[in-house]
Amino acid sequence: MDIQLFIQRRKSLGISQSELCQGICTQATLSRFENQGQVPSVKILLDLCQRLDMSLGELFPRQDVQSTELYQHIEAAENAFVRADYKLASQELAAVDAKQVSPLSLKKRYLYLKGFLAALAKASINDSFFYLNQLMTDLHTDFEPLYSSLAAAGLGLAYANAGESERAHHYFEKAQDGLLDYEPANSQELWRILNIILHTANFYATAQEYDQSNRLLLHGISLSSQASVSNYVDRLYFRLAQNAEAQGLEVEQIKAYSADALAFAKFNGNSQLLARIKQFQSHI
Repeated sequence: MDIQLFIQRRKSLGISQSELCQGICTQATLSRFENQGQVPSVKILLDLCQRLDMSLGELFPRQDVQSTELYQHIEAAENAFVRADYKLASQELAAVDAKQVSPLSLKKRYLYLKGFLAALAKASINDSFFYLNQLMTDLHTDFEPLYSSLAAAGLGLAYANAGESERAHHYFEKAQDGLLDYEPANSQELWRILNIILHTANFYATAQEYDQSNRLLLHGISLSSQASVSNYVDRLYFRLAQNAEAQGLEVEQIKAYSADALAFAKFNGNSQLLARIKQFQSHI
């Protein structure tokens, strides 16, 4: 992606970053795109290009069609991943030739998604390690705390599924480094933070460390509320309800959490989670 062409077009039109991003995204998002190569969502990028009177294809002067398709597949995969449609996410990534993935920001998205999907599918730890370890070692020269936390959480999930609790605990602890203080620049960064929070909180719940689990869950719900984001909220509330039951809290509290989980699951169209919540509510 020719980000310099984008910057040159903006400057040639005499448009500042704050003017360009107004009503589309935060200035931090635009700044990270121009200065660090962190590509925003397709919608944001299209809107920015439209405001500069240029097409998205102009940013791909070489192999423009192939590069655009790679970006769209990875974008679609992450959107499906956020909705917990892991089958669709895997299908989208299967259409991607890993050797062709660039720039670096897009490669990081590809690696974290592949690693997490392998862990969620309870594949061999080696499968998750192959992808996620690259975020922690091979690409460490371009260190980003959020991707390091994603890699650690994904490895924690892989080890937890393999029954290796000590190693899982180590990686989930590592995943939380600076997480509660991290301020997401856009909805995609928020989704990634919520993904870390959900799986880390689930692990602590299975380890009966409910206070730690609840602290993360409530933080995730607070972040979602501030950003008016509903993805993940259904799963966060459902885990709170499960924790409340395990802790022997008042029935009314359990019902309240499960009711919130049900409402958000309906809103998000998460049919699989809806079935689990209804089954849970039937024995409260």
